[in-house]
Amino acid sequence: MSHLLLAALCLAHGAMAEPKKPSPSTIQQVTVFIKGAQVTRTATVALLPGANTITFNGLSPDIDEKSIQVQGDGAFTILSVASQKNFLQEQVQRTEITTLENQRDELNDKLKHEKNLLHVYAEEATMMSKNQSIGGTNNGVKTAELKEAMDFQRARLSEIADKQQLIEKNIASMENSVDNINLQLVALQQVKKNPTSDILVTVNSKNALTAKFTIRYVVEHAGWYPNYDIRVQSITNPLTLQYKARVFQQCGEEWKNVKLSLSTGNPKERTDKPTLSPWYIYTYNSPSQMQYQQAIQQAARAHEVRGRVLDEQGSPLAGVSVQVSDRTIGTVSGADGSFSLQMPDGPQRLRFSYIGYEPEEINANGADFKSIQLRSTKETLDDVVVVGYGRQAKKSITSTLQGKEAGVTIRGISTLNAAPATIPIAITQTFSSTTFTYDIELPYTIASDGKPYTVDIKELQVPANFQYYTAPRLDKAAYLTASIINWEELNLLEGEASIFFEGTYLGRSLLDLQSAGDTLNLSLGVDKQVVVNRVLQKEYSKKQFLANNNTAERAYELRVKNNKGVPIHITVQDQVPLSSAKDVEISHVSFSGATETPNTGQVNWDLNLEPSAEKKMNLKYTVKYPRDRYVNLE
Repeated sequence: MSHLLLAALCLAHGAMAEPKKPSPSTIQQVTVFIKGAQVTRTATVALLPGANTITFNGLSPDIDEKSIQVQGDGAFTILSVASQKNFLQEQVQRTEITTLENQRDELNDKLKHEKNLLHVYAEEATMMSKNQSIGGTNNGVKTAELKEAMDFQRARLSEIADKQQLIEKNIASMENSVDNINLQLVALQQVKKNPTSDILVTVNSKNALTAKFTIRYVVEHAGWYPNYDIRVQSITNPLTLQYKARVFQQCGEEWKNVKLSLSTGNPKERTDKPTLSPWYIYTYNSPSQMQYQQAIQQAARAHEVRGRVLDEQGSPLAGVSVQVSDRTIGTVSGADGSFSLQMPDGPQRLRFSYIGYEPEEINANGADFKSIQLRSTKETLDDVVVVGYGRQAKKSITSTLQGKEAGVTIRGISTLNAAPATIPIAITQTFSSTTFTYDIELPYTIASDGKPYTVDIKELQVPANFQYYTAPRLDKAAYLTASIINWEELNLLEGEASIFFEGTYLGRSLLDLQSAGDTLNLSLGVDKQVVVNRVLQKEYSKKQFLANNNTAERAYELRVKNNKGVPIHITVQDQVPLSSAKDVEISHVSFSGATETPNTGQVNWDLNLEPSAEKKMNLKYTVKYPRDRYVNLE
């Protein structure tokens, strides 16, 4: 009986896993989604016969436990996979922070030395000033000796004063450097200290061997948003479209020299189709209440939103992700917490996310707001989540992420934005039924600081139809527009674009693809070489009093001159007033050579102007209204 018990205890002991072994792993590849990223790590581990529990530690605290995948390569079986927070091992400081702290320590040592030296010189000067006795109290002093002593004291005190001045200047310079380093450290250390994550893998091996592991998981505080440079060197040539990505991450681990992929997929996006619920019609207590509800749903004009992101103490937060909800339009807050973003038409919401803080979502409809305050999160010990994968051979666990279907591969050219002389790099552009992915084949480094890093994806020469537009009643400027057909083939995403015309930066615009039809229309800014004017012709404009009515006549001359060296096509738009009452009459309307849009009062001239050509147009109308009323005719 005792032998059976001993055998049972031996079997039980043999079945127990070996103690947890911390094992280092290296990030090899990162696929960055619009929101979130999938990190791929590899590791090599020496296994003992029997059960082994391996701890892959020092990982991001931002891991989505449900996304963890572990693939093993070797003659062993994966029994279970678990994850846990590690509050004892904090994130490793970035090299940049360590370097700055070392520089600050060296400067503080030098400051202490300089201040000590300044104190020594001050003591010496005090001692010389107090020692006024020369030759003793009972002995006389010859004139030559007195002069020599005075000269020595004067020279030495002057030397001490010069050295004190130099030391004080050095101290001021070093203190300024220390202040600057402290400010930079504050900016870099805004991310709160967070725990790391561990992934625990239990395996069983019959023999001692060296095993290879591939670990994949999804993190939340990362993403990318598109950004464009649109360059027009001449309206006779295709425009240049530079497609860029602004990649950011704050998931607590450095992506050093990793293979980077940019995907338009979103692992957080719902995959089930929507279902319509019954639609009930509600009544309102007053017209104003109904109008208020309708106003919320009405589209507003495209605009720019500006603001600042602050913490609970009112300090600015840098590196906060600011994105239009359910769109690819986004930006990141600057060092002072400020941001600006071009908004698409219609009511929109902005989402703010930052590691260590609760996400915030607000309405952003047509007006700037002063500041947004984010609340810090309270870290709690998460329950250990165990994901069993059973037997794992050399085949990977199937990913649950969308957009991984086989597709067509296209080769393209891209450039890194790191150096003035850009180096062409190859990219692989992979399409699926719902997403597409750009694989950047050169290794890339993205720090965990929340800053946006620019990755040039590709550069395209896009044929476009260039046309000018002006409405001089509102703005005496000629706006260049570009129309692009078959724009869907370019695989664009919504985002901000910087406009360059003939080598000059003109400002920012927005690629609003949701409002584009078969043709994508881009506004490229003002061209000052096309001169527009609208002048009231006083000799033809007058006001008359007839019986109980007033009659006002208006006549305008519109002029457009092409000072460019190439022909242009321009649309000139103006308008005549429309009557809103029976006792107001609009008559004698004249617009030579223009077409009128019914029921709007808008008149349009479509002009083709050769270089240096000028075109004049006339617009006339008469308004009759009651003598005791007033109308706005401007």
